[in-house]
Amino acid sequence: MMLYSLKAKIIFFTTLILATTAAAIMYFTHTYVGKSMLEAEVSSVRNILHLVELNIQGGYDKLLSDKMEMVLSATKDLKKASEICVSVANDMANLAENGSIPASLAKEKTLRCFMKPPLANSRSLSLTKKRKC
Repeated sequence: MMLYSLKAKIIFFTTLILATTAAAIMYFTHTYVGKSMLEAEVSSVRNILHLVELNIQGGYDKLLSDKMEMVLSATKDLKKASEICVSVANDMANLAENGSIPASLAKEKTLRCFMKPPLANSRSLSLTKKRKC
């Protein structure tokens, strides 16, 4: 065979060492790259889930603050409506005491005014329009 010459033996062993080294490098690189890619993907998925959670939490917080604002606004509007009702009742009581209108008519007008819903064709209280009682 050819392995009898020194030159052939050097080339053979050099090629054998290079092939063995290349195979070992490729094996360990493939293992390391696979683990690194898996870790990167897991980290990316965790980041995405965290961002989704933050987005949902932000939407929930905004919805909650909008509802709180709506409740506070409705509370203010109801207080204004009750002040108007008290004012109407006081005015009718004063008119009845002065004798301008009979007490039964004052009671009837006051009750009619209280029976009218303050929500006139809208979803929020509108107290800017004058109510006729």
